[in-house]
Amino acid sequence: MALVLSRSFRQEMNHMTHSIFGENLIFSFLFGGFAKGYANARHDIDTFICVNRKFEDQISRYHEWILSAHRKLGLEHDSIYPFEIVTVKYLNLLVDNCDFELKAHSVNDADDFDKVTWIQAISDKKIFISGDRSRLMFYESKFENIPEKWKRQAMDQDPDNLTLAQYSPLDVVKKYYTFNERRLGV
Repeated sequence: MALVLSRSFRQEMNHMTHSIFGENLIFSFLFGGFAKGYANARHDIDTFICVNRKFEDQISRYHEWILSAHRKLGLEHDSIYPFEIVTVKYLNLLVDNCDFELKAHSVNDADDFDKVTWIQAISDKKIFISGDRSRLMFYESKFENIPEKWKRQAMDQDPDNLTLAQYSPLDVVKKYYTFNERRLGV
């Protein structure tokens, strides 16, 4: 049975996100297993925060809060990628350069990993949206076809691999492409 986050958690997330980031916040949302409705006790809470600028004190406070939220809900947190915080400047650059190709049979760099993560999060199902929805909708419209493009690229680069067709675009990216594990932290 899938776990569902409560209305009180939504209110707490909204309150803490606005409290921590204040006027610096552009938008935020929850994505991943909880947003898609298949989360279980092994899932973590995947959050995406878009800000004007990154401030270490805000990031530290958010990190403390999201860790405490995981503990309170009895969930394990992802210690490598506990949340996504991205500047609006970087998302705008990504809009201008979202036609990059992933390379099969070689290691894609950490920048590509971040791009894949952020484009997928924005183009996929999300819940608990807060902040400037029109700005989020702008990015959704720019990124909505990119994951399918990556899937087609993988299928074109490896036409004999018929199993790729059965997977979602994100699963194809995870299964087919290799990434350097260093994150940019943009």
